[in-house]
Amino acid sequence: MAWMRDEYEKITKTYAPAMITGKPLTYGGSRGRDTATARGGFFILQELVDRDALDPQELRVAIQGFGNAGGTMAIFLHQAGYTVIAVSDSQGGIYCPEGLDPIRIQKYKKKTGSVTGEYCKGSVCDIEKMKLDHVRRVTNEELLELPCDMLIPAALDNVVTAENASRIQARYIIELANGPVSPEADAILEKRSVTVVPDVLANAGGVTVSYFEWSQGRSGEQWTDEKVDHELRRIMLDAYKAVRRTARREKVSYRTAAFLVGVQRIVAAMRARGWV
Repeated sequence: MAWMRDEYEKITKTYAPAMITGKPLTYGGSRGRDTATARGGFFILQELVDRDALDPQELRVAIQGFGNAGGTMAIFLHQAGYTVIAVSDSQGGIYCPEGLDPIRIQKYKKKTGSVTGEYCKGSVCDIEKMKLDHVRRVTNEELLELPCDMLIPAALDNVVTAENASRIQARYIIELANGPVSPEADAILEKRSVTVVPDVLANAGGVTVSYFEWSQGRSGEQWTDEKVDHELRRIMLDAYKAVRRTARREKVSYRTAAFLVGVQRIVAAMRARGWV
């Protein structure tokens, strides 16, 4: 992104720090951008838990994907008292009903390239060590169907489909990835009263802090970590409350409510400009 900005400025012969986002902090980037997607999703999840009068210490969470979004979310949840029972990356995952330590897993992933790296080298695993830690290896597909309270798909799209939706045991799904639940699966989950927080709401933290970066580039300011966190929390919770309110009033799913809120805001802006 720094290269893109640099090339644009050379071509246009302008100073344009706001022309693109995701830049390094030293070249016009924003603090908090690296963890923004997970942070925004965490704010939404916490508010959902509070509104539904749930106890974080009683909630078991499975996370598919251990990259910038999933891995960071796992650490946030672990530090907040949730029990993260399973995580995975492209090479598979590990499951422990008693809970995992995402910070420890992240350490071994950096060292070995996989979340299973503490126990396995390729397809060869230290079975005795896994038994000692009450851990077993699972595939990405198996992780989705584990007994848990919350499932967070944070990697690929269309991982929850019409074929496996009926076997999902989670009561809540937080879409940290883009489009992880197919439309057909969405209908099945709704009939089963599984609450799905859609990607358009749950993973909006990343683009929100990109907006902060653009704003800082335009103004020449450099926000503190505290300001970024405060503004991200405010915007994410305002969005969540609007969606939840619409879902309750119209008796629709969170996904439908999010689309209703979005379309209403677009129409309001069009009317203000005299387009409709």
